[in-house]
Amino acid sequence: MSIDSTALEAYLTPKRLNHSRRVTQLCYHFNEVYSLHVAPEDLTTVGMGHDIARSWSEETLKRYIKANNVHLIDGEAEISELLHAPVGAHILKTMGASEAITSAVRYHTLGSVKMGRVGYILFASDYLDPNRSFLSDEERSELLGAPTIENLVYQILRRSVTYLQGEGKPIFDVTSQLITELEGR
Repeated sequence: MSIDSTALEAYLTPKRLNHSRRVTQLCYHFNEVYSLHVAPEDLTTVGMGHDIARSWSEETLKRYIKANNVHLIDGEAEISELLHAPVGAHILKTMGASEAITSAVRYHTLGSVKMGRVGYILFASDYLDPNRSFLSDEERSELLGAPTIENLVYQILRRSVTYLQGEGKPIFDVTSQLITELEGR
């Protein structure tokens, strides 16, 4: 299964489509830098498709979740910014995407021990989109110097948890479990 810009134009705003293109390029970059040997068509599908439902309203996302019996993690329904991930994974699954791709998309917002190598690539690529303004050039360079994809994901997770704690936002169990698994790698 492969997905391209033309197919996504019906789902995404131009800004979100450009984000997906940048994420796809980073997916290719990390695959090469860390010698992860993920198929190019999988990188394109996961990079381009990860935000397929991101432009949807909260109401539309919740209707889709209910109509399609999409499983949510406890507490996820209360944070509308997270809902595009399980919906996007479901959409891609119905389009024929592999388990590796759907798991990567499903957990690209929270992280999970279930997201696998493709998920690590997507998680890091989404976070490190060059248009993200919350990272300084120095912070970005430091992260890009990580020796392994696992270490890169771990560093991103630690930064995210510190931010969420500072904002008084919840840390999901799937996130904490992945941090524990990646410690020391």
